[in-house]
Amino acid sequence: MIRIRLSILIPLLLILSSVAGSTLLFWEETRVANRNIQRAGIDNLHASLTHLQNMLNTQLAADSLEDARLSLSVSALHPGIRTLLLADENNRVMLANRYIWEGNSAPRVSGYVEAIARQVRQTQASSISLNANLLHGYFPVTLRLVAGGVGVDRVGVLFVEYDLVPQFAQARHNAVVQASLVGGLMLAVAIAVAILLHLLVSRRVKKIVEVSQRFAAGDMDVRVHLRGHDELAEIGHAFDDMAGQRKIAQEEVVQLSLQNKLILDSTGEGIYGLDTHGRCTFVNPAALQLLGFKVEELLGQHIHTAIHHTRQDGSPYPEEACPILAVYKQGVVHRGNDLHWRKDGSSFPVEYISTPILEAGKITGAVVVFRDITERKLDEEALHRLNRELRAISNCNETLMRAEDEQALLDDICRIICDDAGYRMAWVGFAENDEAKTIRPVAWAGVEDGYLAQAGIRWADTERGRGPSGIAIRSGESSCIQDFSTDPKAAPWRDAAMQRGYRSSISMPLKDESTNTFGILTIYSSAPHAFTPEEKRLLEELAGDLAFGIMVLRARIERKRAEESLRLMNERYALSTRAGRLGVWDWDLQKNELVWDDRMYELYGVKREEFSGAYEAWLQGIHPDDRVPSDEISKQAQSGEREYDTEFRVVWPDGSIHYLKAYGQFVRDAEGKPLRMTGVNFDITGLKEAENKVNELNRDLEKRVNERTAQLEEANKELEAFSYSVSHDLRTPLRAIDGFSHILLEDYSDKLDDEGKRLLNVVRDNTCRMGQLIDDILKFSRAGRLELNFSEIDMEHLAHFVFEELQPSVTNSKLQMEIEHLPPARGDSAMMRQVFVNLLSNAIKFSRNNAIPKIQVGVTVKDDETIYYVKDNGAGFDMQYSDKLFGVFQRLHSMNEFEGTGIGLAIVKRIIARHGGRVWAEGKVGEGATFYFSLPRDGIS
Repeated sequence: MIRIRLSILIPLLLILSSVAGSTLLFWEETRVANRNIQRAGIDNLHASLTHLQNMLNTQLAADSLEDARLSLSVSALHPGIRTLLLADENNRVMLANRYIWEGNSAPRVSGYVEAIARQVRQTQASSISLNANLLHGYFPVTLRLVAGGVGVDRVGVLFVEYDLVPQFAQARHNAVVQASLVGGLMLAVAIAVAILLHLLVSRRVKKIVEVSQRFAAGDMDVRVHLRGHDELAEIGHAFDDMAGQRKIAQEEVVQLSLQNKLILDSTGEGIYGLDTHGRCTFVNPAALQLLGFKVEELLGQHIHTAIHHTRQDGSPYPEEACPILAVYKQGVVHRGNDLHWRKDGSSFPVEYISTPILEAGKITGAVVVFRDITERKLDEEALHRLNRELRAISNCNETLMRAEDEQALLDDICRIICDDAGYRMAWVGFAENDEAKTIRPVAWAGVEDGYLAQAGIRWADTERGRGPSGIAIRSGESSCIQDFSTDPKAAPWRDAAMQRGYRSSISMPLKDESTNTFGILTIYSSAPHAFTPEEKRLLEELAGDLAFGIMVLRARIERKRAEESLRLMNERYALSTRAGRLGVWDWDLQKNELVWDDRMYELYGVKREEFSGAYEAWLQGIHPDDRVPSDEISKQAQSGEREYDTEFRVVWPDGSIHYLKAYGQFVRDAEGKPLRMTGVNFDITGLKEAENKVNELNRDLEKRVNERTAQLEEANKELEAFSYSVSHDLRTPLRAIDGFSHILLEDYSDKLDDEGKRLLNVVRDNTCRMGQLIDDILKFSRAGRLELNFSEIDMEHLAHFVFEELQPSVTNSKLQMEIEHLPPARGDSAMMRQVFVNLLSNAIKFSRNNAIPKIQVGVTVKDDETIYYVKDNGAGFDMQYSDKLFGVFQRLHSMNEFEGTGIGLAIVKRIIARHGGRVWAEGKVGEGATFYFSLPRDGIS
């Protein structure tokens, strides 16, 4: 190993160290200067901007925007400030050292980072960072601008960009100068030490001492950096190693502290610390967010009064019983579940742990960690509800398996839903196909209290059909009301539902095997928004199981009915074959075997042993004239051209002929090939004989009808002649009586007393009445004899036309006539006019004594007939005499009350009867009457 003497080494090292020292000094001075400039810049920037921040808060609170602009402009004159602006809560520039920025988006300005600005506004804490020799500062500013007399607090950001480049350049220049001076000095010293070798050792020792002192003063970056293998160098190396390890340890401590802070800031649990007096010493962002406080509102505050902490039922803890405060008093860890209350007064459940802080075995405070367990509580509650529903579904399925009666099944299902699943009410309804499309409740359980009777629930697309039940039936999908107090669909039932504690409901369709909806299952809950997707899915499964159970139960009952019906049919078949003397046969076409029962042998007049059982043997027993047609019909039935339904004659061995009726049906294979044929025969010989007698009677009856028709035509001619004679012969004396009475009243009035005049007027009135009676009799007679000329009649127009004809005879000017829209009818137009004349005349006559007479003409349309009616509010009649209304000369009122002959309604009845209709009336004494007449919708029947 080469050894260099210190006398040579020391001068050489000093010369080299002068150069290295200059460089190191330049680097060190530059670094220290940069750090000092950065710290000074941050301090100055923080001080200046804090001052400007306070000024802006004050000026903006007073709505002095111009003063704020001036303050910002003055501050912008500070050397090194490149950018200075104030942005509002929406990152829009309010004030800036460059006016062109004002009103623009702040992120467009170089250096402005929107995410940092948002964090500053949220945390209300300033932020300063260094980036490429530029300091970027963000300071929160309260924007309280008065608008319309109302103050609005907002949070803005004061942004500054501070340039340190000039200062860093000056620092490097100073470092160069200083390093040059020190290097030159060191070089002079090195030359001197080269002369004075022994000073080398002294200088190294001194350096070690100086470095040790600086290190002891806290300068962790200072090092001896001695080279060589001598004792001083080893001492220097040991010192440098110790200093390096100490710096690493300190950096690890700082890093650990920073990491702990990051953990506290990023954790989702709320964390805060307490001192031994219960005051808050620190709080992490999660706790602030959960509680709704700001940092300054909690730090230093007594935690028991600052944070409202109560038991789970909401009752407060006395301070002496508060479990959180008891931790640092008792020194034990405490866990629990309680309620925490936010700043806005709302509460939320928490799970927390409070742990004492120990330093040197002494309790110096406590740290509390808590988390919001609202979602867990909701999940637990949802799980509890799902478990109840699963239990209810299981019980319902057991009930479905045991069910024998549909009503008992529905009652049990509704009860289980309410008792086991905890719902307020449940009911099952079936959709009716009536005109109103009602939903008929068939079973219910829970708190019902007459709700279904007054609910009037429909499945039509109307107001009471747009609830969950109606929607479920129409759409075949489940439908909910999640809150009866707010959902518009709940409007028709809101009050009644809220009174019974219903807050939400769900209706699920019940479908048959063809997926047709025949009913609904509706469930009500006492909680709003009770039906989550998972609950809805389970309840739909329950509804599906219930519908399937109903269908199975009905099918089971139907099968039992079918079995019973089949048994009865078999009994009736056996009885009918015996009673109807039916013969049953079966023909195997593959084997050509014809099997008969006992009755068949009787019908063909042969014994069992005399019949070979072949088709040809049967054909041989048929009358010779009927064999070919019967064989042809059999072949056509085999080919599928016709049904086997025929009649034929058979010849018995004794030569007698009998008529038989035969029905048969083929059994075919998959390809349609006939395999066998079964059928019945029965004797119709008596029927044929009766038919022949009937034909003879019909021929005789037709002859008699023709004779009677001729007699009737002759009688009608005689009646018509008689009617003419009555009309002519009776009217002549009546006219004479009326004329002579009139002459007596006019020419001999001075010779007649008042009684004589009265009697002559009575004679004239009765003569006039007799003439009217003759006219009515003739009308009644013609109504039965005139030929009907059918055509399409506009009944509404006809009613209006008749009323206008009758209007001149109306004595009460306040008469109100209402004629509804009347559908047309087929009939004789003249006769229909007579019907309206008679009915409207009666209505006008019998309602004239009312203060305000009212007459209404309306209609009711049915499947096979159209019913027209005339309604009045007149004198009316007693319904016990309604059968006399349509008789000839039948009157229910005296002539002194109402005039008339009593034939008008009889004429109406005869006309309507000839049109194939009917007439009737309804009334009540003093309350009016309604006269109805119907006409077939297809014309005369």
